[in-house]
Amino acid sequence: MDERAVVRGTMVATGSGVDDAVGAERVTIICCTGEVTTAASGSEVGGEAATGEVTTATAAGSEVGGEAATGVVTTAAAGSEVGGEAATEVGTTATAAGSEVGGEVATGEVTTATASGSDAGGEVATGEVTTAASGLEVDGEVATGEVTTAASGLEVGNEAATGEVTTAAAGLEVGNEAATGEVTTATAADWEVGNEAATGEVTTAPPLTGK
Repeated sequence: MDERAVVRGTMVATGSGVDDAVGAERVTIICCTGEVTTAASGSEVGGEAATGEVTTATAAGSEVGGEAATGVVTTAAAGSEVGGEAATEVGTTATAAGSEVGGEVATGEVTTATASGSDAGGEVATGEVTTAASGLEVDGEVATGEVTTAASGLEVGNEAATGEVTTAAAGLEVGNEAATGEVTTATAADWEVGNEAATGEVTTAPPLTGK
């Protein structure tokens, strides 16, 4: 990273060290050892509100939303939090240890935040959760595996979801019941997954579910 950018409080747009400002705002980078190409509207980069989109905010000393990042954030999701700040874009990757997604310290990767009414790390998200790592919350429940999509009418972690559940790992709740295996698709009438009516087709259901 260009040393001049640290002194002047601007953002390095490329690896070649070209200084750039995002909109009318200057983006402060604190002890950054990596590269930020665009800063996201509504989120913070190095303690300053940015007006664009965060494509990469790298580890060690670089801040995203007031939190030291230890990995890469490519886009911040509308309605969810990255480093304690509400973001306006979609979270494609928010990496572990020190980086926050929806107010919870992430220990793995979140590629998209789940749809309206569903929680990703304690915050209402507007997209879809493809991976929720151990230690991250999905609908108020600590996830211990993967959730790719949550199905309409089905509950994931005590919250009604709006998509389709392809995998619910052991230790995660599906329809108020702890899942002990995999649910690839949950469907409709007469089929129950964790005591909740599903809206899709169940190809694999945990023990004690279904009719």
